Amino acid sequence: MDIIVELVETGSDVLSGAELNQLQAEGKRLRERYDFVADNSDKLLRRMITAMEELNKFRVEMTSFRTWMEKAYKVLEDKERQLANLNKLQGNADGIKEFVSDVMTHGADLKFLTISGQKFIDLSKVRFSYFYNLSCNSSIAKLILYTFIKFNTKSSRL
Repeated sequence: MDIIVELVETGSDVLSGAELNQLQAEGKRLRERYDFVADNSDKLLRRMITAMEELNKFRVEMTSFRTWMEKAYKVLEDKERQLANLNKLQGNADGIKEFVSDVMTHGADLKFLTISGQKFIDLSKVRFSYFYNLSCNSSIAKLILYTFIKFNTKSSRL
């Protein structure tokens, strides 16, 4: 922009008044477009960082829940075997109650996973619509959109 200002100030001997006015107007439009793109890029970056944080939280919680679930299946099989022995049924009641309580407690984890996953999907939809709107204006944006859709598809499979 400084170059345009300098040209307008010193270029009067080379350029006509109309050309200087056009140069100044085009420079102003260029600056406005740059500011618009810079602001939207910053917003998009913040949204993407937020989405990545949500995805990382989701992955950590999902791994933890999956590990618990695998252990819970083993405990369930053990409890079923204990229930098969009717002679020891009374002695196993407390262990079964503890297991049922543990399963119910982890229901909250499942709810958190659902909310966390939905939050990431919602953030992805916002990014997708932004890229879609941007792609109407640029071939570079179409490449970015394609890359984003590919990333979004892979992350949705998680």
